[in-house]
Amino acid sequence: MTHISLSKIPLRLVLIVPFVLQLLISVSLVGGLSFHNSQATVHQLVARLLDEVGKNIQQHLDAHLTVPMLIAKLNAQAVQENKIRFGDPASERYLWQLSELTGTINWISFGRETDGGFLGVSRHRRKPGDVEIIMVDDTTHYGAEYYLADSQGRRGPLQQVIPTRFDSRVRPWYQRAAAAGTPIWSEVYLDWSTSRTRIDAAVPAYNKQKQLLGVCQAAFYLEDISVFLKSLPVTQTGMAFVIETSGLLIANSVMEIPFTKDKEGKKIQDSNHALMHALAAQLPPNLDQLTQPQQQLIELDHGRYFTQLIPYQAPVGGGLNWLIGIVVPEQDFMAQIEENNHTTLILLCFTVLIATVIGLFTARWITQPIFNLNQAASRLTQKDWEVVLPTVTWIGELGQLSRSFAQMAKQLQQAFLVLAQNEQRLQQFLEAMPVGVFVVTSTGEPYYINTRAQQLLGKGVVAQADCADLPTVYQIYLAGTNQLYPIDKQPVYRALLKESIYIDDMEIHSPQRLVPIEVWGSPIVNEQGEVIYALVVFQEITARKQAETDRLHLLQVQEANKAALRYHREIEAKNVELIRLNQEKNEFLGIVAHDLKNPLSGIRGAAELIQEGFDDFSKEEIIEYARLTVNESERMFQLITNLLDVSAIEAGKINLQLEHLNLLPIVQKLVKTYTTRANGKNITLHLNSLEPQYQVLADRNTIEQVLDNLISNAAPRQVGIYTSD
Repeated sequence: MTHISLSKIPLRLVLIVPFVLQLLISVSLVGGLSFHNSQATVHQLVARLLDEVGKNIQQHLDAHLTVPMLIAKLNAQAVQENKIRFGDPASERYLWQLSELTGTINWISFGRETDGGFLGVSRHRRKPGDVEIIMVDDTTHYGAEYYLADSQGRRGPLQQVIPTRFDSRVRPWYQRAAAAGTPIWSEVYLDWSTSRTRIDAAVPAYNKQKQLLGVCQAAFYLEDISVFLKSLPVTQTGMAFVIETSGLLIANSVMEIPFTKDKEGKKIQDSNHALMHALAAQLPPNLDQLTQPQQQLIELDHGRYFTQLIPYQAPVGGGLNWLIGIVVPEQDFMAQIEENNHTTLILLCFTVLIATVIGLFTARWITQPIFNLNQAASRLTQKDWEVVLPTVTWIGELGQLSRSFAQMAKQLQQAFLVLAQNEQRLQQFLEAMPVGVFVVTSTGEPYYINTRAQQLLGKGVVAQADCADLPTVYQIYLAGTNQLYPIDKQPVYRALLKESIYIDDMEIHSPQRLVPIEVWGSPIVNEQGEVIYALVVFQEITARKQAETDRLHLLQVQEANKAALRYHREIEAKNVELIRLNQEKNEFLGIVAHDLKNPLSGIRGAAELIQEGFDDFSKEEIIEYARLTVNESERMFQLITNLLDVSAIEAGKINLQLEHLNLLPIVQKLVKTYTTRANGKNITLHLNSLEPQYQVLADRNTIEQVLDNLISNAAPRQVGIYTSD
């Protein structure tokens, strides 16, 4: 029975199956655990990466926010000690030195409580690198005077004068600090002079009697934060952003402007960026209650993303509650893991195949002594059991996975190195517009005109002028006319009606020249949606207008040249055609003249015969000669009719009346006509006809002319004429 069982279940199979099953189970467990551990490890690495990136952003924000607040506090102390005084060059130089030392702060100023006076310095307001000293007090009649600071911090040339009353006490940063009584941050807003997003650190200054002396302010533009966020390596495929707990955008790595076209703050759910807009729906409902960093793996339409929200408050000063957001796509980290899984699956199949083969050889090697005892059985199976089994390395997949993780670790190390280098890179957004800017109040009164606009218009702000007076005051006309520009079409007027408009049909009539301009008009509204200003931007387009005129003139000249060339070619073609037609006409007239000669000769010959032999001819012969004369006259009449049809000849159209004819009577008539003339010249004409008739399809007159010409040309030369079928 044992022998029968072994024959039914081969020993080789008994040895191979358990080996292969153990290998499949082991490799499957190792592969599954490896994938799970890899995924967990990746999540841990991403969590650490998000923490590190979040700390870097916090450190950058701390560095950006600490310096302005410290400078504002330092200036408040200086005000208390009466070290900052209006009209004092030393005070102005002191503020200039602070601006030079920091480099990243765009505004440093002091607003006085007693009269709303303002003393400060501004960096990069008009041109990169420029530092201006701004003065507002009774000496300036409380209008703003902007002086360009020299390399020593002294007042340079006067750059700009804004005569409109400026009261620092009504500025939001002043009122917020005065109401709080402590250092505080202003809300994010658009700088009215540059239209750039900014935030102010404001510190109230008090005397020893706790009376408010004023508010010191230091501000910077938030574009620097967006530039820093964009420089982070994780934002190459992901994104980073800073928002208020209310959802208003502060800065972001996609450089989206955090304000709408209506100059209102933009919330993250109103973002134009698809990923940021989709992420807004996944944010917690009460962002102001978030006190600890929160990490999530969320599912969006674009895939799975690792996200982290970090609450942030300014290291100094109050009134600032922000959230830092970091978004990284999972695919950036899992792509290599998935590729490794695919490789592992292939290696698994290959390993099982190799293990099976090795098992076969191993089983044969193990069972060889047994099969050697039974040579007969070996011959029946006809196996070669002397094959040496190759050695197998069983940990190749684990080695591959280890190398993959080593490569990933190296890549992460390089990423952290690049991140550290990018933290030191700060970029500044430079803006310079060589165009005219014209701003009017809601009543239509001119409010602000920049230098370029004054150059084009020839004058600055004209007080107590309104929209109806602007065309007359600034000599603004409808392009190409002497008509003042209509009031209802003015960009200023349209902007005051909450319309954005563009025109390029306006001219400025200065004493020296006419200046064509293109103009953009746009309203500026407050939070209630009311128009408070109208902004008009314009630039000279003389070169463009001249280019358009030159291009139109060139097109006209080119078109005229083309028309002249076509006309010349048509004339040449017509001349060639006229020469051809004239040659054809001459040839035809020669033919007709020759054809006319033949019937005239026949008539003449018949008449001479009658004249000379009248007495010798019988009546029938005379009648026959008379009939010949009539026939030749008819032929000549027909030729003259064709000759008169000049239009048909010149057009190459001679009408042929085709009909079935018998040529024999026509030839007989012609031979008889020429017989008399031929006899007079001792020439004998013979007509040999083998058939009673010769049917053709032809025009009678034309074929008769052809045969007449043939006989008349052949008779003098005594040439024989024959007919054939």
